[in-house]
Amino acid sequence: MLKTSPFPIVLAGLLLCLALPTAAAAVPAPVPAPATPAAAAPAVAGAWTVAVIDDQRLVEASEPGKKELARLQKLGDQRKAELDGIQAEISKLEDKRKLMGTSATDEELIKLGRQIEDKRNEGQRRLEDTKLEFQDQEQKVLQMISKMADPVVKDLVKERAIKLILRTSAPGIAFFDPSVDITGEIIVRLNALSGASAVPAKGK
Repeated sequence: MLKTSPFPIVLAGLLLCLALPTAAAAVPAPVPAPATPAAAAPAVAGAWTVAVIDDQRLVEASEPGKKELARLQKLGDQRKAELDGIQAEISKLEDKRKLMGTSATDEELIKLGRQIEDKRNEGQRRLEDTKLEFQDQEQKVLQMISKMADPVVKDLVKERAIKLILRTSAPGIAFFDPSVDITGEIIVRLNALSGASAVPAKGK
């Protein structure tokens, strides 16, 4: 299986599409997480040497991860409302400038232009703050879910005599065979520990 990039930003679609014509920005509706592939077929005990963990899939398909993504989606909705409010203020000021037309004095136009520019700058700052906020949240969620999965991973290492584990969140993985992917089984066991369904969603 080819991996073209490490673990992407959680809710990346929420942030990468942030753009306002006037340099302020509004957050689009969050994009649902993609379907999750089923667990790979169990390997024969003692036959494993190297295993791979897909960190993004672990977050998106495990019940603890889904709860965190739902929390981030709620936060994204809040930030969207804030950014939309700034854009609405910019539009209102621009409409006012159009209505004033040639009847406005130079001083009035300059003052209004400064107000519009200030709002645009405010929107841009809030946009950048939102991106940084979600990048930070992504890392915290990834670390939290990874920590929760550690006992399950340790059990699998003992059961399968695994000598080396590679994680897709770390750079350097260009290809791996799906047969060495233990993410599905980790999800099953982690969900069982959290009292959720033991069957991960099917997908690729």
